[in-house]
Amino acid sequence: MGLSIEDLLFDYFGLDDLKYALDKIGKPVSGTKPELVKRIIDNWESRNRYIYDLLDCMEREWLVTICKDFNIPSNGNKEVLKNRIKKEGLLDTDSKVMDSKQNSVTREESKDIRGIEKSHDKSFFSVRNILIILSIGVAVTTIMYNLTNIVEFFSKH
Repeated sequence: MGLSIEDLLFDYFGLDDLKYALDKIGKPVSGTKPELVKRIIDNWESRNRYIYDLLDCMEREWLVTICKDFNIPSNGNKEVLKNRIKKEGLLDTDSKVMDSKQNSVTREESKDIRGIEKSHDKSFFSVRNILIILSIGVAVTTIMYNLTNIVEFFSKH
């Protein structure tokens, strides 16, 4: 069984990932999760993007989760995981959104069947955010060091 684009976006993308994907295609990044998902579905392929390119917008941890959920080996770096998902043909590239009549199990029922509620809201401490915080920290430290040197210089003269 494949994974529809809608399910991929709702179940495995956090808000940061959705906004990053929209930013890549030059679309507005504000709105609720359902609005962001609809905007991606409506615009992604029209921007000459292959549907598997959405995987580039995901952090490795979510690729691992997809692999585990579909019994695909989940070790390796981000590129290895993306290639495995592509090789399995996991994404349903024929339909943008599964018709609810075709899918006898609703999103809420499927969560109950799995016995888990997938909460993929990104933590503040994602790799991207940590790198940004570290960069800001280095910049502030450099500025403080330079200011200290300037103050020492002027206090001596």
